[in-house]
Amino acid sequence: MVRAHAAVGRVVLEAEQAHGCQLGEEIVGREGPGRLPLVDVGFDLPLEEVPERLTEQLVLIALDHRRTIPPALSRPRASAPLHCATVTDALVGVEHHDGVRTLTLDSPAKANALSANLLAQLDRALRDATSAPDVRAVVLTGAGKVFCSGADLSEGGATAPSRMPAILTSIVESAVPVIARVNGHARAGGLGLIAAADMAVAVAASTFAFTEVRVGVAPAMILVPALRVVDRRFLARATLTGERFSAAEAAAVGLLSAVVPDETALDAWVVAQTLAIRQAAPGAVRATKELLRALPAQAWTEGLASAATTSAELFAGAEAQEGMAAFLEKRRPAWDATA
Repeated sequence: MVRAHAAVGRVVLEAEQAHGCQLGEEIVGREGPGRLPLVDVGFDLPLEEVPERLTEQLVLIALDHRRTIPPALSRPRASAPLHCATVTDALVGVEHHDGVRTLTLDSPAKANALSANLLAQLDRALRDATSAPDVRAVVLTGAGKVFCSGADLSEGGATAPSRMPAILTSIVESAVPVIARVNGHARAGGLGLIAAADMAVAVAASTFAFTEVRVGVAPAMILVPALRVVDRRFLARATLTGERFSAAEAAAVGLLSAVVPDETALDAWVVAQTLAIRQAAPGAVRATKELLRALPAQAWTEGLASAATTSAELFAGAEAQEGMAAFLEKRRPAWDATA
């Protein structure tokens, strides 16, 4: 927490690609070494104007005694002792437009690692989104160049086992479709989020890996959704070796629904799917989601019996009456939110 104090003057936050001094610490979960965000006390920015977009980045609060502190000390080296405070705010962005709720993992400085705070916010955001009556579809994506790097290893990864079951269940049991918009690389727990989603699309340059065995653990929880959508032979090789695989391979084995060349095409694909969902009857979509989830676990006779019951209930329902009337009258049904 940052508290107001008479001795605290002004601070400046620089972007990740700053040109000043750099702190020699690597970001956990990055594809390669990265630097922590920097603070330069050589410029002025009122503390109360610290941009919200820089939350969860390292913020160094410097005492405004530059006239008495030698210049070398106002530009700390990596070896110098640092007094710092971590500012934590929204790590999951929430946007709502035309019935589509977009949830963004928004911790790019840590490659959208699943920290305790991020998991808690994602859990809450998913429960809110999947229970809201005005939500017709949920889109899950990431900020920056990485979709999700998996558990936050700087915290020891201890939070994931307690939070992930509820998060994965919220996605799978959601009454509305959940689309994973994979904006970049995904590792470990990030693949669990993708596998749990109803649809998933990624840019072609994205890479994937079940890296758990390489840090001494197993992809235990994420195998539950992964085994339901990914080819088992491929999954055995990928999880036992931790090797990377491409977006094309991910699509070929069922982890992804589609692969697109760039972010423009990524957005277009997501818009096309959410538009189609908004043209469908909400109750029918909910019933179809439940059938997709439940039928694979049922025996043949049991599955047909439950499917017949669901079909009869839907044909007798108000949505079916409206849908058939709209078809015969050549008009849009009442639920079509794209009209």
